[in-house]
Amino acid sequence: MTKVYLAVTIGPINDTLDLATYPAALWYASSLFSYLAGRLCERFRTELGARIISPYYAPTPAERHQDENGFFTEGAGLFHDRIVCAVETEDIDALKDRVDACVTDVRAEMKEKIYLNKQAEGYLNIHYVLVPAQQVQKNCVLGLNKYLDGLELCPTFPTEAQDEPLLTIFKREKDGRTGEEQDNKRLKKSPMLKAITTGVLTEPNGNLRAIDSICGRVEHPDWQRQNYFAIVQADGDSMGEVLKEKETDEDVTEFSRSCLEYAAKAAQLVRSFGAMPIYAGGDDLLFLSPVVNREGHSVFLLCQKLSALYDEKLNKGVEGTKTSLSFGVSIQFYKFPLYEALNRARDLLLHKAKKFCQAGAEPTKNCMAIQLEKHSGRCFALCVEMGHVKAFDDMLFYAPKKEKADGENEAADELLQSVPYHLEQGAQFFQLLDKRPDLPEDRYLTFLRNYLKRSEDDPQDGYLQEIARYYRDEIFPGYCQSETVQKDDYPPLRALINVLRLNQFLNERGGEED
Repeated sequence: MTKVYLAVTIGPINDTLDLATYPAALWYASSLFSYLAGRLCERFRTELGARIISPYYAPTPAERHQDENGFFTEGAGLFHDRIVCAVETEDIDALKDRVDACVTDVRAEMKEKIYLNKQAEGYLNIHYVLVPAQQVQKNCVLGLNKYLDGLELCPTFPTEAQDEPLLTIFKREKDGRTGEEQDNKRLKKSPMLKAITTGVLTEPNGNLRAIDSICGRVEHPDWQRQNYFAIVQADGDSMGEVLKEKETDEDVTEFSRSCLEYAAKAAQLVRSFGAMPIYAGGDDLLFLSPVVNREGHSVFLLCQKLSALYDEKLNKGVEGTKTSLSFGVSIQFYKFPLYEALNRARDLLLHKAKKFCQAGAEPTKNCMAIQLEKHSGRCFALCVEMGHVKAFDDMLFYAPKKEKADGENEAADELLQSVPYHLEQGAQFFQLLDKRPDLPEDRYLTFLRNYLKRSEDDPQDGYLQEIARYYRDEIFPGYCQSETVQKDDYPPLRALINVLRLNQFLNERGGEED
């Protein structure tokens, strides 16, 4: 008997996610592929006697967080888009025929259980490669990735929009009497959706959860921030280096187990926050979230908790290279196109968070890249090191002191709006202060008081103290950064201004429009 590795890639995932225009469709698009991966694993295990190495495929459905039909019960799919397993065979050609039979059976099963028509059945990309074990050096996942990377360059994907086979499930329907848009009936009847009993996808009245529900517009219409939603994409850092140290199949399987445990707990944490998990597979995570939930906690603190969970599950007892988690957080008005928000979060993760570094240093990653686009079109962007998110969050929710019991105070509200504006003109002063560490520690506070014509007896002086402290302790050392937006910008001051713009946004009351 010869040991052979079977490596499979499925898709097209990102292209399918981009078809979704509302939350339940985005969830369905992701869960579809996670379910497909699970059914392939089950076939390979039962029909081929394969040992599944990645993703971790536990012996019982309950351990895999699945029901008896293979549907995930945690509110999100937990299997990623690549499968690696080991099979013992005497004839690799005969094994290929058996793998083909498994793939054909799973395609037919998807058509029956997920309501895919024949065109959609062919839409699913399932590509695989069989490689003798002796040709794969050390870590099997890394050794097989080069083959799967090549296979993914040859997708089968419809080129005409009207030919998209999944649009019949994703698109919203029109009521025959009123002409108003309503939930897609085929999606609502999907067995995948019915398996989710947590209420994360549906309202109490049975309707699919919409973006404005995720934002919290109904519960808190008086806050400007409740007109906005966050889409968050997270990914593990240094995974290639970590996997290099997992030399045996058993090591990889155990690491896959840790990834599954993290993903299941992460989905639970996202749900308990009031957000909607889209997928949580391996080290990847995607979810839709209110900017601030019903309990008054921010999505930034949720990301910090997820980062701590990731560290606990994947780094506990590890003596070699450790992995961390980075985030792309895109915040936009509730009517903003979902697919554009998704692509923005992906770009923030890959091109901002993953490249975060302090001046002159190598990228540290383990960062949260944030971008807020107001309904007016104004944008503010920041990068914050994950170890400093609590201080960042505290600054965001610190507001000037209100003198009246009813919370209305024009002086405090004016200060919220005016400080960022005045600081736009102060770049040269901050540069000088940054170059003079010999001056007293409170030099930034002294400057703010003088520049804004405020005294230390002013009722809002505590707000200026917080601004000065945050700049000194967090921005000047480089834990919170922002790119320049104009030629004469001073990056540390731009970061402070953007923090204060976010602070204003989170503490602002008002209606739907900016």
